[in-house]
Amino acid sequence: MLISELLSERTIKLNLESREKRGAIAELVDVLVRADRVKDREAILQAVLNREKMMSTGIGKGVAIPHARTPATEQVLLAFGRCPRGIKFEAVDARLVDLIFLLISPKISPTESVKTLGKIARIVDHDQVREKLRHATTPQEVIRILQTAEEELDEEWGG
Repeated sequence: MLISELLSERTIKLNLESREKRGAIAELVDVLVRADRVKDREAILQAVLNREKMMSTGIGKGVAIPHARTPATEQVLLAFGRCPRGIKFEAVDARLVDLIFLLISPKISPTESVKTLGKIARIVDHDQVREKLRHATTPQEVIRILQTAEEELDEEWGG
């Protein structure tokens, strides 16, 4: 499953308004709601917040990948948000987070969830990808950046 295909212009918000983790996650859930991808907002939000209580999904380098598996969806959902001011996310490196990928997947698809999570983490591990995402001016540009990074990653990892 391609990260760039999970996103659309409607599931990207380049200027998150919240200054705290819970609010940023809620904003991204709302992005999915407005894009008609989520029917039960509260179930999705609660699943992500419960997962976040177990351990922060701030993976370092200014990136967080809050995620949850829930019966409230039948398909893998992804939203991307950027908060130029940065948010305290209790990241592993204690840095503020400014790039957030919200991943929601069906309870019955643990393998797909883990693969998608891993792919996002590998893509954003590259400094130049993170910098390009920080400077993207449109949702279309975000999608192009991720598409190019995925193609390069697929070549690097042999498909």
